[in-house]
Amino acid sequence: MSANPPVQGLLHGNIVHLVAGPVQEAAQIIGLLGGSGTVPAQPTTPTVPTTPTTPTTPTTPVVTAVPLSPASVVKDAIICQGVDENSIPIGVSNAFPANTEKVGLFLRIAGALANTEIKLEWSRDGKVTRRHLLIATGDQKAITYIFPARAEYLQPGTYDVAIKQGRQLVGRLVFTIQ
Repeated sequence: MSANPPVQGLLHGNIVHLVAGPVQEAAQIIGLLGGSGTVPAQPTTPTVPTTPTTPTTPTTPVVTAVPLSPASVVKDAIICQGVDENSIPIGVSNAFPANTEKVGLFLRIAGALANTEIKLEWSRDGKVTRRHLLIATGDQKAITYIFPARAEYLQPGTYDVAIKQGRQLVGRLVFTIQ
């Protein structure tokens, strides 16, 4: 890790501006599409009797991790449970237990031109659940979280977060909640 200070987020409308400062938590550094960083709880639907049909196995899209592009300003992207007092990721994993309340994405950004857009697109089982926009300049660190909106824990499934610089996919991380 570099000696550069971590970032602090300032929410302005639906855009988060990042500046040097202490690492902030959750909703203080995320902001697009509601900005809460929450994942909606799985809706319940009433059971309706249906005519028996041939059973089918539901298919979940296969999501593959994509290594970070060396050309990206995002130099490290780590799925974790948080950061310690020195801004070092803790609880690094790609599989979390069923009682997981939140999962973090730690980013180390280096050499970002003024107002570089870093877009994060979180999905569960192939369905986009949240989008975040980070505005970065220079060298900095950030952490953002995903957590449930109306439930105590994140729903089981395969999650991924696509990381884009501008419109270009520069990496994708995949993790599971069991």
